[in-house]
Amino acid sequence: MNLLLSTPSSIHYALQLKEIAHKSISPEFNFQEALHQIEKVFLDIARKELPVMHQSGVLSQVRFEFNQLENYCKGIQLLETVPPAITLHFVNTPDVLIRFIVNSAEEFTQRSNVIVA
Repeated sequence: MNLLLSTPSSIHYALQLKEIAHKSISPEFNFQEALHQIEKVFLDIARKELPVMHQSGVLSQVRFEFNQLENYCKGIQLLETVPPAITLHFVNTPDVLIRFIVNSAEEFTQRSNVIVA
């Protein structure tokens, strides 16, 4: 499986999410739309890499992570600052999600090989 080679760099998305966090200080910034665009990328990756019958948990986790980022953005607007721990969470999210998707796909492949053997 060449999932990591075939997907856009998690560094690219880490930088985008960091920018979204910092732009969220402004009440005029539409962080929901910006987050939705990146969320769609990760949902599409999961859909591509996992069979439909095994996607539910992974898709739910991706949605959960982006809902959490959206809640953080709401807090950032209220506080008018981005705490370092929140910045770190935004930056780490793409890598965490890619690893989760890869591990889920590998786990499914291993289970499939055991069933076939």
